[in-house]
Amino acid sequence: MQSMEQKLMDLDPEQKIEYEQIREENQNYIIKIHEVKEDLSKLNIEILEGENLLRNNPNKKEAHKLKDGINQLLRKKEELELQTNEVNKKIKFYIIFFTLFLLLFLLFLLFFLT
Repeated sequence: MQSMEQKLMDLDPEQKIEYEQIREENQNYIIKIHEVKEDLSKLNIEILEGENLLRNNPNKKEAHKLKDGINQLLRKKEELELQTNEVNKKIKFYIIFFTLFLLLFLLFLLFFLT
């Protein structure tokens, strides 16, 4: 098994040039990967710091509290609307029932008084 150095020595000049270009390109890619990883690491730190700031922000806490209050009020409103609809149905039923009762009573009076 030939050593790497021996294999490189056995290459013709054009192949040596191509090898060096590829090796240099590879080194550049390795450097670029490390730079990108470093940038990503910095961004992750900034994100964590930003999340901590937001988590500890009293305005955000107040906004969440107000939003929860709004949601509770909307649920209560919906519940009251349902109850109002049920009451309205009952009122309409009693109005119709009472109207029919009055009509029957008036018919009864007309029938017996004439």
